[in-house]
Order: sequence, then C-alpha cells, then structure tokens
Amino acid sequence: MNEFKQPNIPLDDVEGNVQRTLKQIDAPPGFRSHLRNGLMLAAQHRQTYRAPVDRDVAPSSWRWVLGAIGLGVLIGFVMIRLYQRQSRSLIE
Repeated sequence: MNEFKQPNIPLDDVEGNVQRTLKQIDAPPGFRSHLRNGLMLAAQHRQTYRAPVDRDVAPSSWRWVLGAIGLGVLIGFVMIRLYQRQSRSLIE
C-alpha cells in the first residue's frame, strides 16, 4: 500500500508563517470613507439607471410559436390550392 509521507516541518515554523500571513490590516479612516462613498454612489447609480426587467417572458415566446404555426398553416393552404389549380389545368 502507498502511504503518504508527511514532510518534516516543525509546527512552530508553520505557526509563525501563518501568523505573519494572516496579519490583520487596519485601513486608514480616509480610505474607509472613500470606499463607502464610492459604494453608495455605485448603488444609487445602479438603482437609478437599472433597465426594467421583463418578467413576462413566457407569453412572448408563445406568441412566436403560435405565429410560426399560423404561418406554416397558411403556406400549406396556399401550396395545396396551387397544386389543385395546377392539376385541374392539366386535366382540362
């Protein structure tokens, strides 16, 4: 069986690396206020210029389907009438 070999790294070194990596950073108050103002401006802009959402998508797609069916029926009817007219002219 394959056994996973763990590297021999002292845990104190790992703990020290983790503490240095996860060091908490305090942002200056000016940065925080600038960030807050920017986020508020973006939220207001989004709310003001948001495009209306069309939530009634299903009836629109059904209209296309029904229109295509109607067009197919109409074309079929015209083709049958033309075929009948052509066959009558050949018989006479």
